[in-house]
Amino acid sequence: MKLNRITALLMLSSLPLLANSASYEVVELPGASMSLNQFGSAIDETGLVLTTAVRPFNPPIDLSLIDLSIFTMLNDPQGAARGDFEEEDYKLIATFLVAQNANQQNSLFGQKLATELVYSSDGTSLNYVSGLDEIADATNGFSFAQRSLVGDSVNGTHIVGTMAGPFSKIPYTNSEGVEQVYNLNTFSSRGFVQVGNAVTQLVPENTEAGGVSTAQAINAGLQIAGSTSTGPAPVLVDVIANCADDELRPDEPIEACLYKLRIQSGNVDSFRNATTERAAVWQVDVNGAVISKTIYGLVFEPQEESRLALSTSAIAINDNGVAVGVSDAPFFNRTDDTAVIFEKGQTIRIIEDDALMPNAATGINNNGLIVGFQRYLVGRDVRTKMFTFDRKTDVLTFVDGFFVNSSTIPRAINNNNLVVGEADRDAGIGLRQKSGFLYDINTDTFSDLNSLLACDANFTIVAADDINDSGEIIASALVRRPARNVKGEETDGLVDTVIAVKLMPTGRQPSECGPSEDDIFAIERKGAGVGFLTLLGLFVISVFRRRI
Repeated sequence: MKLNRITALLMLSSLPLLANSASYEVVELPGASMSLNQFGSAIDETGLVLTTAVRPFNPPIDLSLIDLSIFTMLNDPQGAARGDFEEEDYKLIATFLVAQNANQQNSLFGQKLATELVYSSDGTSLNYVSGLDEIADATNGFSFAQRSLVGDSVNGTHIVGTMAGPFSKIPYTNSEGVEQVYNLNTFSSRGFVQVGNAVTQLVPENTEAGGVSTAQAINAGLQIAGSTSTGPAPVLVDVIANCADDELRPDEPIEACLYKLRIQSGNVDSFRNATTERAAVWQVDVNGAVISKTIYGLVFEPQEESRLALSTSAIAINDNGVAVGVSDAPFFNRTDDTAVIFEKGQTIRIIEDDALMPNAATGINNNGLIVGFQRYLVGRDVRTKMFTFDRKTDVLTFVDGFFVNSSTIPRAINNNNLVVGEADRDAGIGLRQKSGFLYDINTDTFSDLNSLLACDANFTIVAADDINDSGEIIASALVRRPARNVKGEETDGLVDTVIAVKLMPTGRQPSECGPSEDDIFAIERKGAGVGFLTLLGLFVISVFRRRI
């Protein structure tokens, strides 16, 4: 949907970054005015792309949730109290709020600001995917309070994702007569489908303590793949009951007790890992309304006395309604993830060999080709190896990537059997440099996307996030750009920056290139890239939205 009163359409011209003699022309997507870092996420057959802005600029300030008296250096305190901020005063307060949110110091009482927001783009305009966010008078527009996890889009009309619930103010007077205003929501993970301005929640089967649901993919038939909570594990039941007991609950509203349970470790490893989830496929109509739902179980029958939160989750779905993802499965004296197919109410294990666990399926096309990865240890380092599985022949193939023990994660596959993702491009010890890859299953060709660009490229494709049947790829690129403050204004120094780019096939062969400036650039700042690699690693975790 449009940004309404928050941000007007950004009519930015698509600026080609590269010269000829390349297999792909690269266009930077609009988003630089929204945040310093933007990750590519998804692209559908119409060319609509979804990107994620990290730590967006110009956050709104809710004066009802902040004590301005703590700021003793304001240039215009009276103006700030009215919401009429002098520029330096705004930057001081906004920077403080962003830092508080990063450290969760205001997790119960203060204003919430999301670290990740999702935007859709046709390549020129940029639109906020508001999802479950709400218009609020206190911020004169959307709150931008809830972290968004992008899922997928189809037909340029239906967008799916996962978001926390909107926050509301809850007044409470404690036992000492002190009045406090909590700022809380009632759930932390809810799948949704957005069609224009209309948003439909995918309500979980069980909503105790808020429940959990996710929406990760949507097909041409408007079937949504994701997961839904079916109830808390036994280890969590008593903790929820304690929150409802006035004698056992701390001196706080029940909403605060349950909120802490969802966002903090407390008495369980995490709320998500102590909630039983099942893969789900929702059928929606052209308006996004839910018509039906199919829930998928485990690949085994657990013992009744098990106190574990055993789960399944659907990650991708093809146009035939066949979904893939992960399921808990027995692994020695515990359980771990195994790649599975979800079809016609049945959960089918893909890799039967327990020695290859844990593994997960991350994509499936209309030809029945499935991609995923296996996780394994090399010494103390965790590596991932990509696999492909052909349902027609039951042939399982592992792909080395750029070299043996190169961690390789496939993110998407199109109907031309082309796979994109990210992989280690060097064999160094510790944090390794990443490159986006293109793998052609038909020819068994594994290519560094950077080698398919013009020789004078001044950035590195570090991850390829999605590919459509036209061969267009949405990717994330690493560049050096000026640092920016909370308002998006340039400050001193250059920093590693991630931008979202669209790669469009040209039909040409790439030029033969010698050592590029990009290679030299990467080597020169190999040690300086740790911050970016950490950020990328966190984002990879959010892509699969489950404990993989």
